[in-house]
Amino acid sequence: MFLLIFSLINIQLISGTDWYNGELHVHTEQSSWAGGCFKETFSITGYTAEELADLARAENLDFQSYTDHSYCLDSSEWNTVNSDASTYSDSEVLFLPSEEISVEEDCATSLEELPSCPLTGSAGHLGAHGISNYILKRDGE
Repeated sequence: MFLLIFSLINIQLISGTDWYNGELHVHTEQSSWAGGCFKETFSITGYTAEELADLARAENLDFQSYTDHSYCLDSSEWNTVNSDASTYSDSEVLFLPSEEISVEEDCATSLEELPSCPLTGSAGHLGAHGISNYILKRDGE
């Protein structure tokens, strides 16, 4: 009994200053129709990395992770997102280069096909955060 009480007294409670506030899932315009990703059914315009950085600062976030879909990116586009994350990071906000590793959705490939798409997709997604290299999706995955 003494050990339990002593242990409870010495538990350090987490204060509000020990937490980081951030967003682990935002897409730049690379994952939108405007960025040339016609497989992304619900994102027509998207945000630039600069707009997302401004939003993060306005919301007082400590970090934000750019997680564009793997099927929307090639290595050159991912390098742009990675560079943007580095450009906008400062002592106030950390921007993480990331990628949403995705199984390709089989829906609209053009604006005309959009109305026939179901509201639920068949894609699986995994967030890879703070990565230093583009993760290439192989054919058939």
